[in-house]
Amino acid sequence: MRCLFAAALFLVVLADPASAQTRNENWALCEAGDPARGIAACTSLIESGSETIQNLAIAHSNRGITYSDKGDFARAIADYERALQLRPTLVSALNSLAWDLATMPQADRRDGRRAVELAEQAASSNPREPGFLDTLAAAYAEAGKFGDAVRSQKQGIEMLKQTEGMPKSVIDDFESRLRLYENNQPFHRSP
Repeated sequence: MRCLFAAALFLVVLADPASAQTRNENWALCEAGDPARGIAACTSLIESGSETIQNLAIAHSNRGITYSDKGDFARAIADYERALQLRPTLVSALNSLAWDLATMPQADRRDGRRAVELAEQAASSNPREPGFLDTLAAAYAEAGKFGDAVRSQKQGIEMLKQTEGMPKSVIDDFESRLRLYENNQPFHRSP
């Protein structure tokens, strides 16, 4: 009987590897953004029934980022929206939703006006965060506010240049978007 129970438990673990992870392992995978295992880990945390509202919001936001990285914008946006329902001031969800609404490949899904509102909220929480300024610039550009986009992007670039150990490739990415905004063009990700 004991062998039968062990065999059944082993099959359950094989069927759902995320549930076999400990809570800490699931959090590590959920926060890492690994597309192969991060989504399953975040989902396991969300479905566990044991997380706080704050943690559920973070798990939804993290899973949304991973979905976005995979190009699954519908699921990403749904997760960001759920995160913001649970915790309306969660900066990671505000910034990520703004980024997707401003830059996603599908023109009919972009919303520059809403992206600006969300990005301004995120940037006001930490006006010296280059990533928030990058998102704000992308949102402004999508909304046709190219002068504001250029100013925000230049601020972000200056902050990056003052950050010790910042890879040149990150600065190059920011500068390539700046050139678009200077030419009155928004930045959109490739499909």
